[in-house]
Amino acid sequence: MIIEIRYMQMNAAQSELYSIGSAYVSKNNASVAVQPDQQLSSGKDAKSVIIFSIARGTSTLLYRVFSNLVGEGKEFPEGSALLEPFTQAYHIEHQLEGTPGFNRQEAWPVNTECAKKLVLERVKNGFTVIKELAYQLDENKVDDAFLTELFEYAEPLFLVRSPESTIPSGMYPYFEKGDVTRYSKEEAGFFELHQLFDRVSKIISRQPLIIEAEEYLENPTDQLSQYFSALGLTFKQEYLSFTPYGEQDKQNDPSFMVWGDTWYKNAFATKELKARKVQKCMASDYQVLLHNPVACEHLEDRLVKSRSSYKKLLQDGVKPGQLNK
Repeated sequence: MIIEIRYMQMNAAQSELYSIGSAYVSKNNASVAVQPDQQLSSGKDAKSVIIFSIARGTSTLLYRVFSNLVGEGKEFPEGSALLEPFTQAYHIEHQLEGTPGFNRQEAWPVNTECAKKLVLERVKNGFTVIKELAYQLDENKVDDAFLTELFEYAEPLFLVRSPESTIPSGMYPYFEKGDVTRYSKEEAGFFELHQLFDRVSKIISRQPLIIEAEEYLENPTDQLSQYFSALGLTFKQEYLSFTPYGEQDKQNDPSFMVWGDTWYKNAFATKELKARKVQKCMASDYQVLLHNPVACEHLEDRLVKSRSSYKKLLQDGVKPGQLNK
């Protein structure tokens, strides 16, 4: 079987008018008048940030950059950032506790209602940073009423990365366990991320910000400073440096321990986010999937079903360059 790993070129989006916060934007960068009192807030008046992503999208690394804000002065109380508050609840409620790497933690939300309560408490208490995977937000339980209340206090930021990069990485642990077909379309996550994007767009009456992993990884200072500004936050170069997690840090953090060193280890071992060349293709570590007929067929199925949602997200999302200065 021959599998085609490709990156689909995006068509130019049509000229449309959108807004973020109270600042208006145009999809083709046309000039639009914005009143001074319509600009985004800044500093301590900025909303919290919630990052929505697919799995393996470098979302934990991006979360670490933004969470470096937390603990800076009274406006940003230390310890308020949340790493995937819905992840454990989703896996317990969907009977997925056998997922490779999952470790139940009683100190972390065990059901959706607990997770919703925790999230709302944090955003209402002041600035915070939250990261969540879209497929873990069960539409039947994480309803529009909750999201409507959430976005009174938090600004959404959607992170995307090419399916050719994320899906083989997410599938590989299942391949190692000998059950590659258990890797679901939900875990691939592109349809679910676009579905959530559409829900959020309707709730906040505008297209949310979207950030491409490949772009911020190749030029972190330039790209992330733009996103910080668009979100009403002040960027500092020091936010790209981290203190790696030690063993005691891991044991004291139930959000980390849910997945432990299976998914989070690289992001939490990183000392600095440095610019690097990134390609929209499968990493060499996962080429073995192409040589197994079952894995190869399952991989192609997941890629085919994800590319259209990926394309739509890139077409529909707003980037800082489209904000009117």
